[in-house]
Amino acid sequence: MGFFCTLKNIIHGIIGGSQEQKKFEKLKKGELTLIADDDLRTAVMSWMWSKFNKNWTNEYAIIESMPKPCQDVYACCAVVDEINNGGLNQLFFITAGQFAKMAQDGFAALGNEKLSSVLGAAIEIYQENKELLAKYNDGTIESFSKSYNEKLFDELDEEFSQEEPEFDRLLLTYIRNNESAFGD
Repeated sequence: MGFFCTLKNIIHGIIGGSQEQKKFEKLKKGELTLIADDDLRTAVMSWMWSKFNKNWTNEYAIIESMPKPCQDVYACCAVVDEINNGGLNQLFFITAGQFAKMAQDGFAALGNEKLSSVLGAAIEIYQENKELLAKYNDGTIESFSKSYNEKLFDELDEEFSQEEPEFDRLLLTYIRNNESAFGD
């Protein structure tokens, strides 16, 4: 899985180095009221990313130690981004769904029971097929690509993509309703 961990770090290095991200790393409590809705997700995610060590090896531990609204937002955004990039297969292949359960609870907290339900069904499929998927996990892009031939998540990917457009609106409302949880 080294290839994918390295890829994740490279991608975050590109994103993480942006001026937009850097301006929100030092987010203080109460400052979200001053941030435009269009920048809200970037602000809270940048603030949380700034807590991780250079290699992100403490990512889960840091998020798990944060208040529940932070966990909900981070896990949901991480899962939505992963699924939008490569579907549920990618979510479980690259990170073994590290944030999947947290995101399932987070989608419910945000008010989207359908996304929560779809993710719950995907978690069950993943659990039932861990051994099958393990045969593709040799760290190469070729094996990763071949894992899609199993078509384990195709139906759920479709359901997720139909419901996902509501996510941004619900996320914005949830962050605004929980502003006191974000910032130092």
